[in-house]
Order: sequence, then structure tokens, then C-alpha cells
Amino acid sequence: MKKDSIPQYDQTVDFIRDFYPDVTADALEYSILNIQGSVESDKSIKTTYFGNESDLIYSIDHTGWELIIQSIRVAENCIVITRMERENATSDWTNISFTTGLNYDNKEAGETWFSAKNGEYIKQHIILD
Repeated sequence: MKKDSIPQYDQTVDFIRDFYPDVTADALEYSILNIQGSVESDKSIKTTYFGNESDLIYSIDHTGWELIIQSIRVAENCIVITRMERENATSDWTNISFTTGLNYDNKEAGETWFSAKNGEYIKQHIILD
């Protein structure tokens, strides 16, 4: 990998699919990806899969910077995503974002994203599974 290269994917399951195309996130409990060979991009990504499109991603890069992304599907057409980061193991965690996606994977149904940081909230009814 070149010094300034960018990893091909940002989800560990996508790297796994390169070798095992039939694997889905629902078939996994967790995965660990170590990206090495590039000073600028070296990092470790650990993903815990809870099924039903819900997961927890923990990433740490070569500088010690850490990121946690938690995605929870709360209804058939709604997902909640929180992101937190910190500079290193001795720093405090900072909440980057808290967003809710309604019809998040269905552009035809009118995908909408709401940011709790901006004081937005869902005014529509959420269709339960």
C-alpha cells in the first residue's frame, strides 16, 4: 500500500466479501480488520454485528485517534447512528453526531436524515417491523 493510499472500503464486511462473496453482515458476530503498510492509513477496525442492520464499529489509527460508530435499526424504515471520537486513550470522548435516517435505504420512498445536534426530530410515524 502506498504512503498516501486510501483503503478500498470502510466496512470490514466488504473486505470479507472480496474473498467470500456470499457472506452477509447478518452471518457475522464480529470482524477485525488491520490495514497496514501505509503510514497515513494504518488502522484497526473492529465491528460487532447485532443483526438486523445494527452494529458497533470501533476504529483506531496509527496516531491513537479513536472512533466509535453505533448503528441501530429501530424500525423497518428507520436507523439511528451515533458517532464519537477522541484524540487518544487519555482524551475525553466527543459526540460528533447523532442522526436518525427515515427511509434511509429507499430513495423512492423519500429518504430523510434528521440531526439531533441541529434540534431536528421525526414528525412522521415510524412503521414497525
